[in-house]
Amino acid sequence: LVVELLEILVVFVEFLQIIEFFEDLIGSDKRFVLETCGTGYEAGLLTASFKPHLMLLDYKLPDINGNEVCKRIRSTDELSNIKVIFISGVIDRAEAEQLLTAGADEFLKKPFDIQELMAVIEKHLGIEALAGGNNTLRNL
Repeated sequence: LVVELLEILVVFVEFLQIIEFFEDLIGSDKRFVLETCGTGYEAGLLTASFKPHLMLLDYKLPDINGNEVCKRIRSTDELSNIKVIFISGVIDRAEAEQLLTAGADEFLKKPFDIQELMAVIEKHLGIEALAGGNNTLRNL
């Protein structure tokens, strides 16, 4: 039995605790290989070398808006199949719709709960939820 590990790239800058949260939550799930970074520049480098299946992307990055990262991914043939999920608490519904139009696969507004995040990840990766998964709800 060969099990394919699914790569996830998390691009987030707000607080170190958020990166640690994603590392604990996703990194502890043996189905995934996780990489993290905090700028659009780093995201570009990691995306090219790591080629993740899915990217969790903050909208407000220190060097570029996340929508620009998404547009660059969508315009590169070998990266265009990466699932892009935006996470932000600072944009409104109209801006979220613009992200979806620009190529985002989904948008999650903070705060969100763990079950919601994992359900979105599993949906976009086409995998089933783990039996007996984490039922603890935590808001960011």
